[in-house]
Amino acid sequence: ERPRKVIFLFSPQGGQSIGMGAALYKTVPTFRDAVDQCQALLVSWGSTEMLPFVQGAPDITQGDANLEAGHTALFTLEYSLARMWTAWGVQPDVVLGQSLGEYPALVCSGVLSLEDGLRLVWQRARLILQRCALNSSAMLVIMADIRSIEDMAREYDGLSIVGYNGDYSASVGGDIEQIKLLEDVCQQKGWWHRTIAAPYAYHTSAMEPILDGLLDLGKAVTISCPTIPVVSTIHGLVVEAGDPSVFSDEYFAHHARRPILLRDSISALAARDAELVSEGVWLEIGPHTLVLPQLQLNAAVSKDCLQVSSLRRGEVDGEVICQTLAHLHCAGVDIRWQDVYKEL
Repeated sequence: ERPRKVIFLFSPQGGQSIGMGAALYKTVPTFRDAVDQCQALLVSWGSTEMLPFVQGAPDITQGDANLEAGHTALFTLEYSLARMWTAWGVQPDVVLGQSLGEYPALVCSGVLSLEDGLRLVWQRARLILQRCALNSSAMLVIMADIRSIEDMAREYDGLSIVGYNGDYSASVGGDIEQIKLLEDVCQQKGWWHRTIAAPYAYHTSAMEPILDGLLDLGKAVTISCPTIPVVSTIHGLVVEAGDPSVFSDEYFAHHARRPILLRDSISALAARDAELVSEGVWLEIGPHTLVLPQLQLNAAVSKDCLQVSSLRRGEVDGEVICQTLAHLHCAGVDIRWQDVYKEL
């Protein structure tokens, strides 16, 4: 087939687990080199638990208090997967990151350097641990009419929309007791709903204690124009290569507090490039498939597009990678097989 356009989808938090990518670290030099590059930076800053998290060390914990290791490990895994895929010839035409996944997406697109992107994620996690109340807020994903979800959220003090996932799906977050009450109402109305496994309600008022700190951190990094088009999911628009107008030192504080506009982002992609959403390749970059199921909630995405994962929790890493390579090859992606065979 003629080559299809490729979009990299960087996963949000929620899919990470201890030992994610351990097999790739042992067997794929390109992936391992990228992980080691991140580890060297973190060690120089005094943070040592990322690599044991990725390797699955028996003494590492995945508890809520180990947010620093979990978030830096997720960033490192996604950055390293992107490096692996591009080394094998899979070049993205556009990149999109959901929630925490936007940080490696910004590095992949050239907006941030690796050092600045990783430092932001590391220091952001430390700010959350220091300033935000653990397990006092929560998030709930609901499938229903968007307007009905918005109206319902307004009836509860301190609740707000975390993200617009699709045409009939949104996530709500805020005070944990209010979320429990909202769960009961969803049950009564017969709305499908599920709590999100996270110790904080990200993108809500629960993150307000860290906003000043993120503003200061944003002033300390170098922000460049994208070299690859990148989707800003807090604005719901595609930022073209060379566009200096969207990303600023305030962006990361806005990103922590504003809802994720995945639905609007996909609509913006469709308006910009109908071919991408109708027959493109959507490759999720993360430890588990989290973004791809949300595509099915958006009418703008055709069922004819190819949706493939880098990894899936509970499955053998090498098998998932090989299956995805086969799908990419059949979709016309020009795989550098000689480089793949050197590493697998």
